[in-house]
Amino acid sequence: MLKSYALYIIIAVIGAIQLIVLFSENGNLNKKYYGNSKEKKDSSLKNGTAVGIKRNGLNQTTVAWPKSKRHHGLQSNKVPTKYANHSIHIVSKNIFQEQSTIAISSVALVEKNTTRKINATTQSFPKHINRNSSSEINEGNLNITKVVALTKNQSIIDIDLIVKIQGELGNHIHAIALGKAMQFVAKEFKYPLRFKIHYLGQKGSAFKQRNKQMVGYEIKSCFPTLIHADFRECNEQSYNKIFSHQEHLFGNSASNLTVRDTITKGQSIKGMQGMFQFLMDSIREGRYLPFHQLQTILHDVNILPLNVPFLLANNFCYLELVDRYHEQIREFLNFNTSACCMLKPEPDETVIHIRGFATEMKRKKKVEPKYTEVNATTMANELLKHLKKGDKVALLSRFAETLEPYKNALEERDLKVRIIAGQSVMSDFCFLMSTTKELVGMISSTYVFWASLLSYSVQKVTLYRTSIFAEVENRHMPKYPQFNDSLLNATFNFPIF
Repeated sequence: MLKSYALYIIIAVIGAIQLIVLFSENGNLNKKYYGNSKEKKDSSLKNGTAVGIKRNGLNQTTVAWPKSKRHHGLQSNKVPTKYANHSIHIVSKNIFQEQSTIAISSVALVEKNTTRKINATTQSFPKHINRNSSSEINEGNLNITKVVALTKNQSIIDIDLIVKIQGELGNHIHAIALGKAMQFVAKEFKYPLRFKIHYLGQKGSAFKQRNKQMVGYEIKSCFPTLIHADFRECNEQSYNKIFSHQEHLFGNSASNLTVRDTITKGQSIKGMQGMFQFLMDSIREGRYLPFHQLQTILHDVNILPLNVPFLLANNFCYLELVDRYHEQIREFLNFNTSACCMLKPEPDETVIHIRGFATEMKRKKKVEPKYTEVNATTMANELLKHLKKGDKVALLSRFAETLEPYKNALEERDLKVRIIAGQSVMSDFCFLMSTTKELVGMISSTYVFWASLLSYSVQKVTLYRTSIFAEVENRHMPKYPQFNDSLLNATFNFPIF
């Protein structure tokens, strides 16, 4: 008898325990975390803990709130009370984890029992969430706002950035500026990328190569931040082998790692964000080969120290990037005036740069419209018609013989004209950059373009184009260039003559 009662009691206890467990599990699976005082007064998510939830009939997913202390009203272990009537949905977890910290890569706030999207702002999330990287994705009948979130502890990824340079001084600076601008974009939009810049020089004849090497030497002498740059570092056969292997590894999507194939003018910020995201997604998917593995794969212990994937910056710096990061670029390319300057303009002197494309291309039957400069008469009587009798003018060109007609036409207007000749490329660049009153040149000359952009003194810049080249068409500048920066916009003029 006693044994029967004991057996009944044991069965009852076991049944009660099972019921408790069952109800507990059902409650956890169907519970949405609202931060609501009625259903769960102090609703919270433990740091780094995955919590099961159901949402609108979709499969169960996981939630993991990042480890944080107090950011914009979000207390440790607390769901933001501002969204008491909204579910918190984590779309996916970030690939980068450091120790026990779980980082969120995308998060959505969807109003309870509706599909209405709630716009996320930096005030409603921890401050490390980057509002500027938002994009919409669709999942079932939910509209979800994807927000890239970078935690303080997020790992930094080292990426090789190959900057392809070509031409002479102005073109070199244009390409170098693009490489720096890519770093600035990654920093501004909080991508966990740290770029190591390498340079790929232009191929050509022995004469051209000697000339390029001289330009590289002068650049390093006059721009202190580039003193250790090797502008022909990647001009080795092993670079071609590594590049080919990257193309083989990524197939058609390899173009996402090359600036010229990915970015369109006017959309450079968006294009770079796409490149950076593709880069991070590729590493997450395991498409990453460190240098030491490439040595084995390519059977070459002497290859360049590059990791795959790497980025290739093979264009000039886009005008919108010059506009956005002008101050940072100018600071980086600070010119060593004490070592590289000779003559300087007088404060009240108008400086005119004659590029001399026609002289440089005299072997060609016809000079392209974009390389056509105004003649001496147009320069004196139209472009510089605002100058008055007795005003000072300095003429400068790499081809001194082209300056005499301009000098004669200007002197007919009783202007005081001098020719600057016999200086080095860098000293001429410094002369242009040191202009105070007005600097005049043609828009297709990257030399005068960057001298004007790096100047701290110039008050007015006129970069003209001829009527037969009425619309600027190239890969880095819009048809009708202008700046958003108020100071640049007030300084630069782009007339047509």
